Amino acid sequence: MSLESSRQQGFIVIRDGKFHFFENPQPAETETTIILEPETAPQTWQDEVLAPDVELIIIRQGSFSDGRAFSMGRRIRCLGFGGVLRLKGPLIADQYPMAIRCGFDEIEITASQARRQPQVQWSRALERTGNNYLSILGNREPLRFGEGAVVQP
Repeated sequence: MSLESSRQQGFIVIRDGKFHFFENPQPAETETTIILEPETAPQTWQDEVLAPDVELIIIRQGSFSDGRAFSMGRRIRCLGFGGVLRLKGPLIADQYPMAIRCGFDEIEITASQARRQPQVQWSRALERTGNNYLSILGNREPLRFGEGAVVQP
């Protein structure tokens, strides 16, 4: 599907630096999908995100300058969530490496955003994930914890 045809409906998910187009309506909150807003207090969602049937958590970001979604993503990974973590909203390609380091698997953007910053910009940004101060500490992987992981938040 082209970027133009996805403009009217659907959304774009960026995973591994590549655009994936979806025509279906955006996911709704269900037993396996949780949608969180950055202003939601952690005590209201901490137990919910660790339910065994949760497969996808979507954190909505209000603006590209709001870092609360990044903090939420990191906290959710530190709690032990092993499913797909998606950041949805106005993000710029330069923020993609930070989202990966905070534990996000996917970024959801609109077709309008994708026209302003095409796939090549997101792919190039992904190449910069190893170019940061953590790289001097050794081989660091993005936050993603399996079952039984013990992590200090």
